[in-house]
Amino acid sequence: MQDALTTIKRISVSHVNVLLTGENGTGKEWGANIIHGASPRSGGPLITVECAAIPPEDLERELFGYEAITWKDVDIRPGAFEKASDGTLLLHEIGLVPQPLLMRIARAAEYQSVRRISGESDIPINTRLIATMSIPAHSGQWQGELPAEVLHRLSPIRVELLPLRKRREDIPSLVMGFLGEIQVRMGSTPTEISEKALEVCLQFDWPGNLRHLRNAIEYASVMCSTETILPEHLPAYLSGTARRA
Repeated sequence: MQDALTTIKRISVSHVNVLLTGENGTGKEWGANIIHGASPRSGGPLITVECAAIPPEDLERELFGYEAITWKDVDIRPGAFEKASDGTLLLHEIGLVPQPLLMRIARAAEYQSVRRISGESDIPINTRLIATMSIPAHSGQWQGELPAEVLHRLSPIRVELLPLRKRREDIPSLVMGFLGEIQVRMGSTPTEISEKALEVCLQFDWPGNLRHLRNAIEYASVMCSTETILPEHLPAYLSGTARRA
């Protein structure tokens, strides 16, 4: 994780577009927030678009906006690219975007201009693009496909965030970090975790990665009434068949 964090911090100070890949829950949005927060654009907006949650016919309007001008009314709606100008646009699961729209996105990111739907002229923008793509567990293949031309124009830098099962050494510090967050948010009692409970966490494969681990620690915090989380406070499934041999 330190290697990924070092890379993320190094590219943060530039204006280059970035592609973050990894399994669900590995922290791609966390990485995007760090890049934006440590960049010269931190004073600008961070606009997030969930590409998988928006029908393709509506996604173009969401990204590029539209103009509707009639004899009695003018309706102009800026899209996400314009809203994120002087800041960062985060596109989750860009691999699920239809290819014709991908080409528009790549062109906007490269030439820093957009044309609203039904618009007659290009509008200059100053928007950094961060895109994410998921890698299903154990497949090694991205979810969705990016044509080589789009990939090279879209994101010259790719950062892969490894799943927890490949970086178990990060688990102790993550657990303590989650405990601190939960204590601030919930006012819960536990402030530490026993060695045996931590060993249970180290042996589990965490298919949901960071999100999965955070939920388990939050559950344990609710179940624990002392200062130290013990194995019995953790979700029962952690000691079941999903544990590493």
